[in-house]
Amino acid sequence: MTRTIDQPITVSTDTAPAPPCAVYDADVITRQVRRMRAYLDRSIPSSQIFYALKACYLQPVVRHLVGLGCGLEIMSSMEQRIAACIGVTGKDVIWNGPALNEATLRAAVQRGERINVDSIDMFNVVRSLVAAHGAPIEVGLRLNVSGDGKLGITPDLAEALMQSSQVRVVGFQVHHGARSLGTDHWIGQRRDMLKWLAHWEQRLGIEIRYVDVGGGFQPEYEPGAYLDPIITAMGRLRSAPKLLVEPGAYFVEDAGTARARVVAVKSVGNTRWAVTDLGAQFLVPLDRSNFEVEQNPRGNGDGRMSIAGPMCFEADVIARDQLLDVTRGDVVRISRCGAYTASMTNCFGAAPPCVYWRHRGSVQRIERVIDGDELFMTMHGYRQSGS
Repeated sequence: MTRTIDQPITVSTDTAPAPPCAVYDADVITRQVRRMRAYLDRSIPSSQIFYALKACYLQPVVRHLVGLGCGLEIMSSMEQRIAACIGVTGKDVIWNGPALNEATLRAAVQRGERINVDSIDMFNVVRSLVAAHGAPIEVGLRLNVSGDGKLGITPDLAEALMQSSQVRVVGFQVHHGARSLGTDHWIGQRRDMLKWLAHWEQRLGIEIRYVDVGGGFQPEYEPGAYLDPIITAMGRLRSAPKLLVEPGAYFVEDAGTARARVVAVKSVGNTRWAVTDLGAQFLVPLDRSNFEVEQNPRGNGDGRMSIAGPMCFEADVIARDQLLDVTRGDVVRISRCGAYTASMTNCFGAAPPCVYWRHRGSVQRIERVIDGDELFMTMHGYRQSGS
């Protein structure tokens, strides 16, 4: 899948971005996509890659991934607007949202997009669309093989859905989540799903056209660490389904770096803290976050410090116990911050930082329709600053 796409709307800069800021690197994204694609081409060439859009919505990032051959995995009508803006539709879009209403599902069916149904209620909504559609509708089922969490349908409830003549189940997806619990846990969930699929092939005679293993890939691992045993197990299915993967953080986490300035240094008990001018309005403290901080230029000391943002709540911590020796005014570099940061940017306490795109040796600022300070005021109901 190759597309001709418009250039992103950016503003060029000839100087190093001033902190606080974040920079996304096209070369890192390209490396990660090619790494995944090369593995899949060797192991199961008929596979398809869908970028999990929620990991980063920035226009040049998404356009670059689509230009490299990725489809888009989406969960909401707002994300579908991004897909449409980029020119991605049909089977290059796959839905996994748990709260898709009738209008959203009807439009997705009309556009011929893939839908992984997340609940029995959603399955029944799709069934109500069949008469107007004029033919059976094909969907996938999003399985919850562990019985934990809010997402997906447990196997005991899924079996009855496969016997519908109006809505044909042709694929299966398993949700993993962005938090890393290790490759063994990731593999175990998918092996459990494949055992159920083999059972249903034999018991119900279903034809499985695709197996969607979702996301949850961590960028420090090679794709085969996850997928080798899954592809082997898929080979035992008589349907010979297509493999779909939905990486998000795997593509963008290492592509994002931030620069922040130290505004205060303090000690609390036995911990030395460096407080920076960039915090949870961009560096969202999620369970999966694994930000790494380094000094630039590197200091001569061998002390250890924890790094925090400026927000007045205890969760605004960037990283703990880092090898740093900084003073007020120093600039630190924060890596591994490309996933679930720009997409969850907020206006808590401060405006979001400026964000830049590094591509082919040049750095360009990604222009907002509203500048950061005005966005902060507008989001909270103030039409003009100070009003």
